[in-house]
Amino acid sequence: RCRDLAAAGLRVLLIGDMNISPSRLDSAREAELLQAPPPPSASRLWLQALLGPPRPFFADAFRALHPARGGAYSCFHVASGADRHNYGSRIDLALLAPPPLLPSTGQAGSGQAGSGLAGGSSAHASV
Repeated sequence: RCRDLAAAGLRVLLIGDMNISPSRLDSAREAELLQAPPPPSASRLWLQALLGPPRPFFADAFRALHPARGGAYSCFHVASGADRHNYGSRIDLALLAPPPLLPSTGQAGSGQAGSGLAGGSSAHASV
């Protein structure tokens, strides 16, 4: 459906809980691995194919603005206190098609610390 909309000349914004961290940089567990990471899952390969290269269909809005930023997570295991230690994954994504040409500027913060995630009401925070 997204490809059809883009082919019709429309801009597409796909936002949601993808349950896939796009890269090793987007997962605290993977970022702390000292050895080589495990092979990417089929779901990550699918997402990476959409994000390119060689010809990306979508752009990850956060990565377009912050290509090397780590520690910006949107999902945490709240019951274990992972939100208090910023130990999570960035799986809530905003994908843009066609990919815009944007300079890497500004600062973005993750909403996990002090976000009021109490009692496990939600394990997700804005980035």
